[in-house]
Order: sequence, then structure tokens, then C-alpha cells
Amino acid sequence: DRILLQSDYVLPIGENTQFELGYRGSFKDNITDYTVELLNDDTNEFDINTDLSNVLNFKEDINAFYSQYGTKFNKFSFLLGLRLENTRITIDQPTSGDYIPKNYTGLFPTVNLNYELSQTESITLGYSRRLRRPRSRMINPFPSRSSVTNIFTGNPDLDPTYSGTFDLGYIKRFGK
Repeated sequence: DRILLQSDYVLPIGENTQFELGYRGSFKDNITDYTVELLNDDTNEFDINTDLSNVLNFKEDINAFYSQYGTKFNKFSFLLGLRLENTRITIDQPTSGDYIPKNYTGLFPTVNLNYELSQTESITLGYSRRLRRPRSRMINPFPSRSSVTNIFTGNPDLDPTYSGTFDLGYIKRFGK
């Protein structure tokens, strides 16, 4: 199950300036029922292997509030943004008895600068802080098998990774 809620408010301030506020909520509830069946040589039927089968209940709630302010002065423009984000994850693995709640909050700034060299050329410089969350398969503590010899076990203690990215760009607009 997935639910996405989003609301934005944009306030123009004069001709070349605007302020924006917003909220984004993403709510995921994922149940993975992993069943392993092995062929019984005596009955020639498949039997469920309870040592290898498992259920993972993964819940992820993300609430983010953000604001942006942008303006343009002659050939120079900028956009400044800030996002406050809270993530709550629940890893419930009833088969192994693991129940792990995680909760983390972070601030994510964004800065974008632009300078127009001409009507068809501009230079941009940007910075943003980003977040990458582990997916449910990566944190499932129960081993899963794609074959008899290939076993994958997730790590429920995985934390998200953060990165700060800079980008420098040159834009050239051509005619049609």
C-alpha cells in the first residue's frame, strides 16, 4: 500500500521573486511473503520449508516540510531551499522475531545560482544535500535464496546514506 500527500503554496513577490512552502508525505506499507518449497522425493509433491520461508512487514513513513525563495536581479538569479524531513521505518520479521523501529530526521539545503551571459547562454552553480534510504530487501534480516547455493541476507541496522552534491553547468540555447 502506498499513500502520497502533497501540498504547495506559492507566493509571488513582485515581478521576479517568489516564495514557496510545501508539505510532502509518503507512506508505504509492504508485506513480503517469501515461501520456499522443496520437492519431496517420497510423495513427488512440493512441501513448504518453514526454515527458509518468512514474512517481512516493512513500513516507511516520510514527512517533509520545505520552503524555497527565489529571485532575479538583472542577469543574476538564485533559488534557496530548505527541507526538513523525518523518516520512520518499522522492520517486523515475525518469522525470526526481529522487530526494529528506526527514526531519523535531517535538514536538506539547496542553493542554485544562475548567471546569464547572454539571452542564449548561462552558467549555473548548485549545491544540494541528498538522502538515499535502504530498500526493504536490503534490510530484511531473514536469508532469502535464489538457488540452493545463492543466499542473501539483509542488514536491518543499515542506515541511510547522505551526500552533498555540487554541480556546475553551462547552458546554450539553440534555435529551433
